[in-house]
Formats: sequence, structure tokens, C-alpha cells
Amino acid sequence: MISSEVLVLSLGLLLGGLATWAFKCLPDERWQFLASVPILKDSSGRWHGLNFTYYGLLTANALVFGVGLLIVLLGSLHVPTTVTLALILAYCCFVCLPRNGLRVWWKANPVRSQSQAPFLLEFSLLP
Repeated sequence: MISSEVLVLSLGLLLGGLATWAFKCLPDERWQFLASVPILKDSSGRWHGLNFTYYGLLTANALVFGVGLLIVLLGSLHVPTTVTLALILAYCCFVCLPRNGLRVWWKANPVRSQSQAPFLLEFSLLP
């Protein structure tokens, strides 16, 4: 069986290498888009589509990796998988989705007074 230290070291080296590659290569012009999916064609013959980026792929992979690691770690504490999945769902529904709505509101309504600064500071520290 693999020891905990070897597992953490190997994950650190793997993810460190991935981050190093990402910071060097992804800002280049040819690495901006992973794929484009055509959605509709307008009357002038131009296509409108949906772009998938490498940053989006890395973010999705980070989410899947984090959730998987959470399930493994809580499983090692003998927390039932259903409880773990309920916690993840609750966090997504009651923290992530409302925060996304706040982010949209924040970008649409820039700070106009100093009275909003404490709220925005607290908002920026949310996970």
C-alpha cells in the first residue's frame, strides 16, 4: 500500500508540473480556446458559437479533483458517502450559486461610495 507521504508528494509534483506548464503555455494565443461549438448561423452567413477555453477545462478538472479528494478524505473518517455528497450539494446551492449572483451584481454595480467597501471586502474573502 502506498504511504500517505508518497501520495502527497506525488500529487504535489504532478500538480506543480501542471501549474508550471499552464502558467507558461496557456497565455499564448494558440492556447486560448480548447474548442468552439457552433450554435446558430445568422442571415449574413456568419456562425455564432460557444467557446471552451483551457482555463475552463482546468477549472472543471480542479473541481472534480477537489470533490473526489473530499470524498476520499471524509471516507477515511468513516463519513458516509451520502452525507459527503449532501454537504457538497448544500455548499454548491447555498454558497456557490448565491455568490455567483453577487458577483454578477457587483460587476454590474461598481462601488459608488465608501459605505459599500466593508461589504465588498467581506465578499472578496468568500471561498
